Amino acid sequence: MLHYLLSRAIALILVTLTSVTLLGACGGSQRASSETPEIAYRKGVAFFDRGSYDRAVEQLQQVFEFGRVNEWADDAQYTLARAYYEGKQYLLAANEFDRFIGLYPRDERVEEAAYYRAMSYYRQSPPFNLDQTDSERAVEYLRLFLSTYPNSERAQDIGQKIDELQEKLARKLLAKAELYERGEMYEAAAITFQRVLEKYPSTDVVDESLLGAMRSWVAFADASIPSRKRERLENAVTAYNRLVQLFPGSPHLKEAELIFGSIQERMETLG
Repeated sequence: MLHYLLSRAIALILVTLTSVTLLGACGGSQRASSETPEIAYRKGVAFFDRGSYDRAVEQLQQVFEFGRVNEWADDAQYTLARAYYEGKQYLLAANEFDRFIGLYPRDERVEEAAYYRAMSYYRQSPPFNLDQTDSERAVEYLRLFLSTYPNSERAQDIGQKIDELQEKLARKLLAKAELYERGEMYEAAAITFQRVLEKYPSTDVVDESLLGAMRSWVAFADASIPSRKRERLENAVTAYNRLVQLFPGSPHLKEAELIFGSIQERMETLG
């Protein structure tokens, strides 16, 4: 009797589970038959136009449930990227614009997508004292845009944005050099100060970086064995000459001249 009751209970459980599964399947089929990619796209656009970007994203993503080859997929992909951008989800926006460019390279909106991809990284660029990975990516994509679309009406604005980001990256590198200098890592400091000129020659902190290179080479020479002192002092002289030649009106020249005088005294002592 007990065996019979257990068998009945198991059978009822199996029937219940099967019914739930079938109902779920029917519900899914009903949803798919009542929805089309066009409807999903138009709902997404309506939310986008109202500024409801999260809701727009939800609807636009449903377009791709019907595959990437349906006739609304390209419009949905572009609008999805724009929805992320307008919603200030810039990393997601950059990824979706990149996907649009890769999937639809002949679409007339590719130039605009390339612009917004670059601007997505630009919008994420933080203050100079923070990690500058997004700034570097922004410069990369802004330059790519200029090389691809040199006659774009956005070219001048993009050039200004590149200059702005370069200034930020130069300040970040300068701060790194100063950190090395404070930690008495003078060789690393001198090399990093010089890299500001090498990587960002048109920025406003190059003269300051050359002055820092002078200080660091002198400090490194003072900490060196006698046979290496002159070589490192000569590196300081090279930094001084660059500062004088490139920035004759620099406010840092007075300090640089004082350091240069001390370099000459050290070199005379060395003979």
